[in-house]
Amino acid sequence: YGLSKSEAEEQLLAIGQETGMEIVIIRPTLVYGPGVKANFASLMNLVSKGIPLPFGGIRSNARSLVSIDNLADLIITCIQHPKA
Repeated sequence: YGLSKSEAEEQLLAIGQETGMEIVIIRPTLVYGPGVKANFASLMNLVSKGIPLPFGGIRSNARSLVSIDNLADLIITCIQHPKA
């Protein structure tokens, strides 16, 4: 999966070189927001029920998070501002 993403980015950058098109690559971290699924949804369910989280285990398994709203703002900024 990671290799195919890297290859896709390389292809996009090559297209940018050939055409003069500006290419912006965004690599978002774990995205959260309404409708989130999988493990993150389970974690949010526990939090909403007031169940204490096992922070000791979480600390050793740190993750970066970004809200869907902040990611959308980033994408809009990249589109609207050439020097972004």
